[in-house]
Amino acid sequence: MKDSGQTCRVRQDMRRVVGDVAPRPQLCVRAEVEVEGVSVLEWFSRQHGLDRFYWSGRDGEEEAAGAGIAVQADEVDYSTAWEALTAVRRSVDEGPADLRYYGGMCFDPLDDRTPMEGFGRFRFVAPRLELRRTGGRTILALTEPAGRRSNIQSLRAEVEALASEAASLSTDTVALQPVRRILTRVDRPNRNQWTEMVGQVMDTMRREGLGKIVLSRKSELTMSGEVDPAEILRRVRAGRGGTYDFCFESGGRAFVGSSPECLYRRRDREIRTEAMAGTCPIGETDRQTDDLRQALLASAKEAEEHEYVFQDVRTQLQRICDRCRVVGERDVLALTYVQHFVSRFEGRLKAGLATAEVIDALHPTAAVGGYPQAAALEQIRRIERHGRGWYAGPVGWVGRRADEFAVGIRSCMIEGPRLTLYAGAGIVEASDAAAEWDETEAKMRHFLEVLE
Repeated sequence: MKDSGQTCRVRQDMRRVVGDVAPRPQLCVRAEVEVEGVSVLEWFSRQHGLDRFYWSGRDGEEEAAGAGIAVQADEVDYSTAWEALTAVRRSVDEGPADLRYYGGMCFDPLDDRTPMEGFGRFRFVAPRLELRRTGGRTILALTEPAGRRSNIQSLRAEVEALASEAASLSTDTVALQPVRRILTRVDRPNRNQWTEMVGQVMDTMRREGLGKIVLSRKSELTMSGEVDPAEILRRVRAGRGGTYDFCFESGGRAFVGSSPECLYRRRDREIRTEAMAGTCPIGETDRQTDDLRQALLASAKEAEEHEYVFQDVRTQLQRICDRCRVVGERDVLALTYVQHFVSRFEGRLKAGLATAEVIDALHPTAAVGGYPQAAALEQIRRIERHGRGWYAGPVGWVGRRADEFAVGIRSCMIEGPRLTLYAGAGIVEASDAAAEWDETEAKMRHFLEVLE
């Protein structure tokens, strides 16, 4: 399984595009108070009329929401994601100890198609108001740019008053509300076009010797009224676990997701990441689910699809780490509607490595792009009929001693009464177009059953 140097070249191209400047950091002041019994999701749902975000870690130990903007790093002030992340890294390193930026970036920075309106190619925000739960401790914080307010006592008085208001939003008061009905659905591409695309990709793979190309599709839904992103999150989270649940909202548009896939998790220099690829459905009974699991374990096609991702992640991790190891290889992860192969890695990052360098190395994996990377991305730009925007891109947060990013799959865009659902499937030599369509449908069920 040879890369022919193409992955190396595309990563060098991305470094050239993003540059290597050291932007001046935006410094902040911050005051925080501890609060008790506040529902983070319910607090998020009440922050109307502001840019806001919600984030819940996959293990359930951490949850955060924010409203308003203290400082941000986006295309207004920075020409590339590398520049923005470099400024963010310096801002958290030189700012208050618990300062974080939350946000994400598009799947492919070299795709010239129009990005998601309101989000751009990248956007990272230190929120003015942040409610964060870590384990059993919850804090409410107020952050402002340094120099705007020199009296930290007045900042603390304001956040204490806001904490008193938040105290009424307990988890016991949250109830699920009705969701709008689906009026219309348009698939792009439709099923016939998908079959043609898969055939085209497979012909290209055979002709050019490519191993894997990940194709995506989207379903555009018109609802009976405006959709509340917070209500979608409540329903996605009800009775489920094992996913990163998130919402980034700007200008009345919301990117919402419930992703099972960790791009990476850093604590000081220790890093964890994973390879997730190879899919089968969940059955209607435990016995059916186990039978499907056994079929997945026996599938040469699914094993091949996973192997490309495994080798890609391990190679890149070895490049940015002093040491790394595999801690679980081709385990089966059962989610609500699908099961996946997953392999897990641990490593110790090289000293002085920046957040931008880690993301550049690990994104996009062969799980969402293909293998070899450069050739696969070129085919995606040529064959797919839509830009992916933030779908399948890195979403998460950056802090002083820790970062965490998920892969923005199992996601949708919400704008008033319109929803756009996204899903993808890895195409290899043994793929079948009908089976790959069914796989993407199973992945969309994560949201479709909530809406229906």
